[in-house]
Amino acid sequence: MNSILLVSYTLNGVSGIQTCLVNFLNAMAKTGCKVDLLLLDSIRDEWRCRLGLIPDSVKVLPELWQCGAFDDAYRRKCAEQGHDGWIALRQRIRSLNIADGEDVHRNWRCLEAIVPEMGDYDAAIAYEWRMPFFVVSEKVRAKRKFLFWHMEIGGLENFDRELEGNQRHLGNITKSICVSRGVEEGVLSRYPSEAGRTAVAYNPIDADLIREGSAAFYPDEYGGESIKICTVGTPGNRKGLDLIVECARLLKDEGLRFRWVLVGDDRAGMYAGDVESAKTRIGGCGIAEQLVFAGPKANPYPYIRNCDIYAQPSRNEGFVTAVEEAKVLARPCVIGNFAAAPEQIADGETGFVVDSVGGDYRGLAMKIALLANDKGLRERFSRRLEGYGGRDSTDIYRELFGQAP
Repeated sequence: MNSILLVSYTLNGVSGIQTCLVNFLNAMAKTGCKVDLLLLDSIRDEWRCRLGLIPDSVKVLPELWQCGAFDDAYRRKCAEQGHDGWIALRQRIRSLNIADGEDVHRNWRCLEAIVPEMGDYDAAIAYEWRMPFFVVSEKVRAKRKFLFWHMEIGGLENFDRELEGNQRHLGNITKSICVSRGVEEGVLSRYPSEAGRTAVAYNPIDADLIREGSAAFYPDEYGGESIKICTVGTPGNRKGLDLIVECARLLKDEGLRFRWVLVGDDRAGMYAGDVESAKTRIGGCGIAEQLVFAGPKANPYPYIRNCDIYAQPSRNEGFVTAVEEAKVLARPCVIGNFAAAPEQIADGETGFVVDSVGGDYRGLAMKIALLANDKGLRERFSRRLEGYGGRDSTDIYRELFGQAP
């Protein structure tokens, strides 16, 4: 039985990566590997329920909190354990990032001295990049090391300044696991030296859990008899929030009766500026009744199940978990032309793909209006999705992680 260490940021929150992590751990339980899970952030009380979704065979290690979020909980822990110097260190890192822009490799060089070495394992997996990646690269003794790429790296902010440092850490990695062919193409375009050292493994989903959860309640936010549109994800312009606002304005001007519900944390600091601008624009356009921020939801599936159209006009994605969930619930989709879009939606067959990268909110509005006004088309798309259960990557995981080193 191979021993595996998996390093990731957190189980807190409602973004797709946390769902993917839980599903990945359940898939790994089928491979016969012995898995230790190391998180960087403490699990908050409201998310401890997620531990019940993890197989009993997975050992959850004490978190590597010195690399986690620098918040009040971090300061309290430092005070309790006599690590006042760590507070000063993190304050220095924050000041440097404010003054010069975030430099994740400089941050790591500041932190690595307080991160203990770990091992020995047959394999170590960095389930996310940046800090989990650096920990696996330099602080874990393992016969093989793997890095998961969940994002389309082409349009990521600050990525160019990280290229050289990432290349150094990639030298310690046995293989990069890309969650779509689109992601793999992006990785190889930026890191040609990784040719022959990548594999594609689609994120698994739990179709039974999705279907069961989708019947839990009917969302009050949908209101009456208008067309119901749903988008799941942390709102921000990378996810097409600005396109959604302009699209909603056009749809209202054209006389469509609709309610578009955005499920995700609109308080998240990463996209706070985008959300503030969007809410100002929403107020100015008079579309607050049509476009509703529902906030984060531990169970978003009733919102997806009860919508007429699922919309995901993202500009940059690796492989959208929420789109896979919408397909399980047989919802016709309109999505952006991010790299993995052709791998998720057959344009004109199970939904539509629009030019979100080019900012075409008019095209988005046209496709949504087409579906909204043609119930027969919506039903045809839905029938083609009936019985969809997601992708099963267990055999790929078994081949990658279960083989003898």
